This record gives sequence, structure tokens and C-alpha cells, in this order.
Amino acid sequence: MIGVKSKCESTRIQSPASETGNQKHEVSMTPFI
Repeated sequence: MIGVKSKCESTRIQSPASETGNQKHEVSMTPFI
């Protein structure tokens, strides 16, 4: 789970303009947490 969170965080920082994509990743990560 830590790896998934790290990957999502990296993507968010790398693509700050892709809010839609980040939100989708966050939603998918929410159930994992």
C-alpha cells in the first residue's frame, strides 16, 4: 500500500495540471487506505 501511495503522490506532483487524473487516482487509493 505504501508503494501505491508513493506512486500516486509522485504522479500528482509530476502532473499538477492533471487534476482530473489525480482525483481519479486519489479515489482509487482511498479504498486501499
